[in-house]
Amino acid sequence: MTIQRLERIKSDSDFWLDEAIWGHRLREEQTPWLTFLEFLTVAQCQFSENKAFIEEKANTLQYTVERRLHLRNILFNNPYLPALVAQEQHDENRWKAWFEVMANSAGGLSNPDFTYLRSRFSSFTDFAEIVKFFQSSAFEGDSNKRWTSKFVFPYGPDCLFEDLRITGSEVGADKVGADRRFFARTGELLYLMLTRSGKGADILKLLTDIGVVGVPRPGSEAAKWNRLVALLQPVGSSTGKGGSPPYLPYAELPEYVALADDWLNIRDCQMPGYDALPHLVTLIGLHMVMYFLRRSAAVLELPEPTFVVEIVSPKKTIVRELSSDSFLDNNGLSEKAIVTHLNRITNDSNWNACLSDSDSVGAARAFLGDVFAWSKQTDEEFENIST
Repeated sequence: MTIQRLERIKSDSDFWLDEAIWGHRLREEQTPWLTFLEFLTVAQCQFSENKAFIEEKANTLQYTVERRLHLRNILFNNPYLPALVAQEQHDENRWKAWFEVMANSAGGLSNPDFTYLRSRFSSFTDFAEIVKFFQSSAFEGDSNKRWTSKFVFPYGPDCLFEDLRITGSEVGADKVGADRRFFARTGELLYLMLTRSGKGADILKLLTDIGVVGVPRPGSEAAKWNRLVALLQPVGSSTGKGGSPPYLPYAELPEYVALADDWLNIRDCQMPGYDALPHLVTLIGLHMVMYFLRRSAAVLELPEPTFVVEIVSPKKTIVRELSSDSFLDNNGLSEKAIVTHLNRITNDSNWNACLSDSDSVGAARAFLGDVFAWSKQTDEEFENIST
C-alpha cells in the first residue's frame, strides 16, 4: 500500500518526483556507514522518548539530535595536542596553553571553555592519548572533509551526533545548522523500514545489547567505552531538531522484513557486539540497493532484478560479459522508472481534463503543482505555452 504524502512534506519539496517512487531520500554520498550513524541518532532519540521503532502515524517522524560540539572540536578541530606535548615539559603549562588555543579557535561554541577536562584526567599526556585513540578510530578522520562532517565510531550513545555546517569567522559568533550532505536522510528511511518490518522490538534489543542505543549495561564493554568518550564532554548538551518528517511511500514491503531478518541473523551468530557492526552496515548497503532496484522494477512491471557477479580472472570470459550487461541493465532501471511514472501521469484522466479546460494552462499549472509539489513555479515558465 502506498502512503499519501503529508501536506507539510509536500510544501518542503521544490519538485516531487523520485520521492514518489523511492522516498525522501537516497543519496550516493551517504555511504552505508554514514547511513548507519544517522539511523542510530534517530533510534537513540526515539528510545529516550520511549517510542523506538513505534510509528503511531505514517511519515510523521520528528526527532532531536545531539551536536556535541565540545567533543567534535577536541577530536577533529584540534591539531595542537602533539606539538604541546612535545614543546611543553610541565603538565600545567600544557593545559594552560591548550585552553588558550582552544578558546581562540574552537568553532560553533558561544563560550569555548574546556577547563572541565582538567579535573577528569590525571595528566595532559593521558588526555592526549585518549584523544589520539578516538581520532584513530574515527570515520574518515584523516580525510580532508570539514571537521563538522567527521564522526566517531559508535561505541555508545554518547558518540552520536548530527552532521553540521558552521559558518562565521569569529569565535563565539558562528552560526550552527544541520547539513544534509552526508546525513542526507537515508538513515531516516532505514529507521522507517525497520520500524515497518514488524520486528522493531527485536531490532531494538539487538542494538541495546550491543550498546549503541539506549543506556549501555553496567560493566559491559560498551559502557566502558561510552563512559570514556563521555569524559571528553561537559555536563549538559546542545541539540538540534531534524527537518520535516521523512517520507517512505510504502506501509509494507518484503524488503523491510528481509532486512530485519538479515540483521537478526547476525545477532544469532553471537559474535562480539562491535564485531557485528560492520556486517550490519554491509547489509544496509545491499538492502538499500535491492530496495532501490525492486521499486524501479515494480514501476516498470518487470521481474525482480538479478545480479551476475564476476569472479575476477586473468582472461575475459562470458561471465564478465554477463556481469557487465547485468550492471548496465540495473543501472538504467531508475531512469526508465521515472520516465514510466511521468508517462502514466500524462495519461491520467485528470491531466486530460486540464487540456480540455477553458483555462487549460492554468488548470495544468494547478495540476502540476499538486502532483509534483512544484512550489517554485514562475509566470515566466508558463509564458507562450499553449495546449
